[in-house]
Amino acid sequence: MLAKSDLQTLPALGELTADALDNGAFLKQRRAALELARQMELPFWRRTDLKDFRLDGLRPVYGTVEIRGGYDEGVYVADLQTALREKSDLVARYLGSAVPAEASKFVAYNAALAQDGVVIHVGRNVETSDPIRVIYTLPAGGTAIFPRTLVITEANSRVTVVEEFRSEDLDSYGLSAPVAELFAGDGSEIRFVSLQTLGRNAYQLGAQRAVVGRDARVWWLAGATGATVQNMNMQVDLQGNGSGLEWYGFSFGTDSQQ
Repeated sequence: MLAKSDLQTLPALGELTADALDNGAFLKQRRAALELARQMELPFWRRTDLKDFRLDGLRPVYGTVEIRGGYDEGVYVADLQTALREKSDLVARYLGSAVPAEASKFVAYNAALAQDGVVIHVGRNVETSDPIRVIYTLPAGGTAIFPRTLVITEANSRVTVVEEFRSEDLDSYGLSAPVAELFAGDGSEIRFVSLQTLGRNAYQLGAQRAVVGRDARVWWLAGATGATVQNMNMQVDLQGNGSGLEWYGFSFGTDSQQ
């Protein structure tokens, strides 16, 4: 199990400059994404009301991810920062290719500020014995998290991934702006479960996309039972003959949840 690290906090988004970004991997791209996020308007969604939502006062926080499982031979599982050091070529090949920063203001901020995340790479002809579980926690009101989930399966492999977004009820607005990118190689299968159980005053605004190769399949379950507002852009790209998707979803709302 990879436990959460100590929380680290950046200045509020309205005060954040490119100089606050660490000098790690993809610095040029992350700075460009931050500038793009500043220039983009909030998206307009017919059934999602963002008129009272203010991004500028939210403080990005890191150290909110916990990863369990992934111990099989031929399976690589690491938090995003470790993977950027150990598997930089692999991450560079896939990260941002399914969900580009230009997709929305929230995705652009994710591209700039994603520190917490997971990279899962399953080798050819490998089948995992147990699900890999990833937990992202929004720690408090007034904060924002930008989780990044990247799953890559080589030919004829199998994996189950469960990601969860959690928080307590918050005393002020908080933001979870996740991005997930799934790449199912030829003849492989990804079983992907994404569960949102955030508390009151949490906003879940992000994007997820699967790219499915020849004779590959993605089984996808999306569930939402919490948050004040959720809007997740979910897409799939079937790229080869015989590729397929089974998608299931459920949502339970109370009061004025959107």
